[in-house]
Amino acid sequence: MNKKGSTILEMLIVIVAFTVVYLIGMIYVSHSIPSNNQNDSYNNKILIIEAVAKQYANDNEETIFAEGKRSVTIYVKDLIKSGYLAANENGDLEDPRDINKKLNNLKIIITKKNNKIEAKVKS
Repeated sequence: MNKKGSTILEMLIVIVAFTVVYLIGMIYVSHSIPSNNQNDSYNNKILIIEAVAKQYANDNEETIFAEGKRSVTIYVKDLIKSGYLAANENGDLEDPRDINKKLNNLKIIITKKNNKIEAKVKS
C-alpha cells in the first residue's frame, strides 16, 4: 500500500519541535536586547561626559592650562560639583548598566593640542 502524506501525530511532532526552537530563540533574543540598550545608554552617557568636560575646559581654559600645561586629569565628580553635570539626589551619576554602580570616579583626560581642546574618559 502506498502511503501518501503524513499522520496527525507526525504533524504534531513537527509543530512541537518548531515551537520549542522558536521559544528558545525568543528567550535568547529577549535577553540580548536589554543588554545592548544598556550598553548603548552607557556609551551615550560617556559621549555626553566628554562633551561636557570639553565645555568645562573651554570655560576654564586659563585656569586649567596655567603654567603651560597641555594635559590635565579631572573626574566626573568635579563636573558634578561645578554644575556641569546633573546628578541624582545623592550627588551620584549612575551607570545605566548597573544602577548600583556610580560614574563619579571616572577619570577624564583633557588635552590641549594646537589650541584645540579634547576630552576623553578613561575607565
